[in-house]
Amino acid sequence: MPTAEEAAWLKWRDLCVREANDRELDAAGKELCMQEPSVRPLEMRACAESGWRFARRWLYLNNSGRIMPLHYTPAQWNLARLVAKIRKARLPVRVRILKARQEGISTFCESDGFHKCRFREYINAVVIAHRKDSATNLFGMFRLFYNKLPDWMRPALSHFARQDGLGFEDTHSQIDVFTAKDENIGRSGNPSWVHCSELAFWPGVPKDTVDSLYQGVHLKEGTTIFEESTANGVSGYFYHQWRTTQRAHDRGKDTLWHNLFIAWWEHPDYAMPVTEREAAGIMSHLDREEEFLVERFRVTPQQLRWRKYAISDKCGGDLEKFKQEYPSFAEEAFRSSGSPYFGTKVLVGWMRAMEPKDGEPETKGYRRHPLSVCVPREQGTDVPGMLDLAGLPVGNVELRHHEITLRIFQTPQPGVRYVLAADVAEGNTPIHRQGSRDDPDYCAACVGRVDTYDIVATLHGRWHPDIYAEALSQTGMLYNVAVLAVEAHSIGEAVITWIASPRIFKEGNELRVRPAYPNLYRRVVGKEARLGWQTGGLSRPKMLALSRSLIREGIGRIPDLHWLREHMAMENLPDGKVQVKEGHDDCVLARAILVSVIQQIQPTLQADEFIDEPATIEGKVHEYERRLYEMAQWDYEPDPYAEVYE
Repeated sequence: MPTAEEAAWLKWRDLCVREANDRELDAAGKELCMQEPSVRPLEMRACAESGWRFARRWLYLNNSGRIMPLHYTPAQWNLARLVAKIRKARLPVRVRILKARQEGISTFCESDGFHKCRFREYINAVVIAHRKDSATNLFGMFRLFYNKLPDWMRPALSHFARQDGLGFEDTHSQIDVFTAKDENIGRSGNPSWVHCSELAFWPGVPKDTVDSLYQGVHLKEGTTIFEESTANGVSGYFYHQWRTTQRAHDRGKDTLWHNLFIAWWEHPDYAMPVTEREAAGIMSHLDREEEFLVERFRVTPQQLRWRKYAISDKCGGDLEKFKQEYPSFAEEAFRSSGSPYFGTKVLVGWMRAMEPKDGEPETKGYRRHPLSVCVPREQGTDVPGMLDLAGLPVGNVELRHHEITLRIFQTPQPGVRYVLAADVAEGNTPIHRQGSRDDPDYCAACVGRVDTYDIVATLHGRWHPDIYAEALSQTGMLYNVAVLAVEAHSIGEAVITWIASPRIFKEGNELRVRPAYPNLYRRVVGKEARLGWQTGGLSRPKMLALSRSLIREGIGRIPDLHWLREHMAMENLPDGKVQVKEGHDDCVLARAILVSVIQQIQPTLQADEFIDEPATIEGKVHEYERRLYEMAQWDYEPDPYAEVYE
């Protein structure tokens, strides 16, 4: 006969085997531990090995004033399985969670951190919330976890703990809760467990805070970082990190970070009871949004009924507000949040049409066209070679070749008129990178049809002014000698000068010639015609307003995903300005220049304003080479516009 202690142990083991999906058996096992001290060491050991078991049996949460045991929801289970998989592979846990409201993700993160500190030695856990009230709530969650533990499991508190923190004597581990504004985050030691709550809403520059904090987290097994947030527009640190991780996984690149999206329809409470007759009525009167949810996510009539009442009661009848707070998929979360300047309806439609589906290539909708650019450079340096007014190299200069990729969404069509609009990076081109900001401006250019405003080709990158000018010249020639409008500012003027002037280079004993571009846009200043588009305090709002009005009407399709995302990121800021909170607006301004120039030239467009273009791309190349040959035979004359730019 087994002893009483052995009988208790056998009963405890039997309950452990059968309790996984039975809460009554789970409660029975818990009661046994409370009554039989002999099984408590076994329970402690089992809880140390399983955070899920510890949370299910011994942790409690405050659910709208009711203190209830912590039982994982489907969303929490998804996160728990991902974390367990990473830890089983003996890798550092790095998980970024995009979620709907009230999914219990913070509860799971705090239970995981509490488990680590209770059963592992020398764990330094750090929690950062976006606001003080949120930090107070998260710390209250830890206090409730601690206070509801039975006496035999509750550790003594360390006197070294902060006011907003817990420290345990037996494990020498501690939990500290900060707000994002706190300057002492991560400075007191090397954290091994981190939870960044509502990261998309952190004030200031989240990247600086996060970079400072993560420097102390060792890149090894046993360390954990959770970043979780609801979406806050198509911009900001959280969005860009999400996109970076997503692109890395899509391209098969190795990364420690994992993205996890939690949709509203994954929460079991987001459903309302319906009768069979009501369910049939709901399914027979679906709108387009509901049809999409049923087809793609298998949403039930019960969930659709909850969604209907949530839109009217929780979101004031605003469907876009519901999508922001309770998104159905990741892209919808970002698109519907924030205060977008261009709206989202048309842009989302264009984006859905362009996004590659499973198995489709990333280059869906376009092909890459290489532009071979040749410019002079001083030997042994990355500095553009100096040229005199006649375009002849000065000093020891050699030619360098550069490959630039033009994205072509629609090949040039015979008889179609095009405009090429170019935004120029302001002072942060590659030559200026050292000592400048980490993420300098980009050069962005787009080709658009005059008849439809549709963008048919794009350029985007960081280049020296001379390289960018050569790429623009080749692109304009390719598209029926498009009207070329370059933004005129300090560096833009250098690009314009290069394009507007014939260039003669000497390579060995051979003469290389690049003619002046024949179809540059000219603006009127008083009685004088000047080259280039001027963007200023008065013209910028008008350009953006015109671009927005055309997008609202679905005119001027943008087929490039990156350009669409930049447009989605433009926001109405509280101070009345229109700009991206974090990131770049180069593509937005290039498109605004494009539509503004098209609007100006459309009423007065005449066929004789353009040179006769050949019918094929090959013909254009031959025509361009013929001009080069003709110029090589000319006696060189100074650039007629040179005096404007001296």
